[in-house]
Amino acid sequence: MLDRGSNNQTVDAKAWSVVGDRRAFARSVSSAAVGGVAAWRGHQAWAQSWRVTVSPGTVVPGDEVTIKGSGFQREQRVRIDLVRSGEVHLLARPRVRRSGKFARRVIIPEGVSIGDWSVIVAAGGRERAVPLEIEEAPPLAEPVMIGAYVAGAPYDEAKLDQFEAVIQRAPVIVSWYQAWEGSNAGFVSSLPRTVADRGAVPMITWEPWLPGRGSSQPEYRLARIVEGAFDPYIEAWATGLADFRGPVLLRFGHEMNGDWYPWGARVNGNREGDFVAAWRYLRGRFAAAGATNVRWVWSPNTLYGGATPFAKVFPGDNEVDWVALDGFNWGTSRSWTSWRSFATVFGESYREITELSGRPLMLAEVASTEGGGDKAGWIEEAFATSLPRRFPRIRAVVWFHQDKETDWRVNSSDSASLAFATGVSDPYYSATIL
Repeated sequence: MLDRGSNNQTVDAKAWSVVGDRRAFARSVSSAAVGGVAAWRGHQAWAQSWRVTVSPGTVVPGDEVTIKGSGFQREQRVRIDLVRSGEVHLLARPRVRRSGKFARRVIIPEGVSIGDWSVIVAAGGRERAVPLEIEEAPPLAEPVMIGAYVAGAPYDEAKLDQFEAVIQRAPVIVSWYQAWEGSNAGFVSSLPRTVADRGAVPMITWEPWLPGRGSSQPEYRLARIVEGAFDPYIEAWATGLADFRGPVLLRFGHEMNGDWYPWGARVNGNREGDFVAAWRYLRGRFAAAGATNVRWVWSPNTLYGGATPFAKVFPGDNEVDWVALDGFNWGTSRSWTSWRSFATVFGESYREITELSGRPLMLAEVASTEGGGDKAGWIEEAFATSLPRRFPRIRAVVWFHQDKETDWRVNSSDSASLAFATGVSDPYYSATIL
């Protein structure tokens, strides 16, 4: 399949302007799309300033695309159609903002034919067209593991029982968070054993900080790890996990490409290369302790404006066993956020991380709020369509089950609970081993 991140399609003021019957145009656009962007001369006027982009430029049926336009008459209504050889599908009718711009996310209809299409944007008797390639969906990948972080577990095993009753199955991965300072900072052998005895794999998010004190904690600068400041603590954990013997997923310094933890690449006095150096140092200490049962999970946050690029904090495939993404649909739970589909939350980051690494990929933290949309529908679409069809490299999904910044829990509503239980009952989510 083509790289969807490298072929976004754009048509600017020098591109084609089409006027006339849409179905007549549709009959002619197929041959034009094959050869690239063709030009028709028609009414020019203010339409010459139009600029339209479609991203990504190659999709499969059911994918989400973002269509943006600029240079339009403000507050006018535009029509967006998907057109190919006599086929016309209305995608949206957005209103142009005062800035003369619009942006709309749309879903390419299931069942459309494979081949070269055009996205046509029309307003005031003028039209602009952008090529779009629709490919066949890839075959289903191997089954996926289902896991969860359940607040309070595995310290309180009853929390896992309650979660299993909600989703009507047992998670294959049980995740929890372990800070290097504060209560429960030391290695407790009973915790991974509790998880293993339930037939699951423990995943420990290992956090070098004192929770609650923010990202400025000079004592936890990444360079101090390499300098040996925490060697006794590291040794205790490496020896403890080696003695455990069973498989363990260790997620050190998650979301290191952000600025909200003291191990972030650009905060707390950390310098470029410090995170990778600390990662490699820790792996070396664990190897020396014989902890070959530990699987290292490199887990950045999904991309956002201002994030450190993945490549600057990636230790390399020879230093990681899994790569992962943390991503959430915040909906309208915050004044600066809006409802985003599963594909929007993960699409760009998925493309980048799968180009960067060939290692197995998991979603180490994923959840949706109820506010601003249909959480049950979000969950249903993720498990039924997006994960198997659009994100075939994802091998594990770990839900963040906690009422925290918003109610991320699976059972924040009856409809969400039912959607989740139904989704994970599909055989595609039946994987049980690493």
